[in-house]
Amino acid sequence: MARQQALKRELQVRIVEATEVWRREAEAGGEWARFERELRPVVADLIQLESRNHARLCERREQAQVALASLDRSAAQLRGIQRAYGPGAGSCWQSYS
Repeated sequence: MARQQALKRELQVRIVEATEVWRREAEAGGEWARFERELRPVVADLIQLESRNHARLCERREQAQVALASLDRSAAQLRGIQRAYGPGAGSCWQSYS
C-alpha cells in the first residue's frame, strides 16, 4: 500500500511538471483555451478514478475489520470451550485402595 501511495505521489509530481510546461507553451502560443479544453477532462477522469479507488479501499478495509472482529470472537469462544471442557487440574486426592 505504501509503495502504491509513493508511486501516486511521483505521478502527481510528473503531472504537475508536465502541466506547467504545457501551460507556458500554450500561453505563449495563445492556445490556452485548447489546453484547458483538452486537459480538464483528463484531470476530471483522474479525480473520478481516485475517488472510486478510495471508496473501494474504504469498503475493503471495513470488510477486513468485520472479518477480524469475527475471528477474534471465534478465538475467544474457543478459549472458553477449551477452559470448560479441556483437561482440568488434577485432584490432590489419591486413592490407595
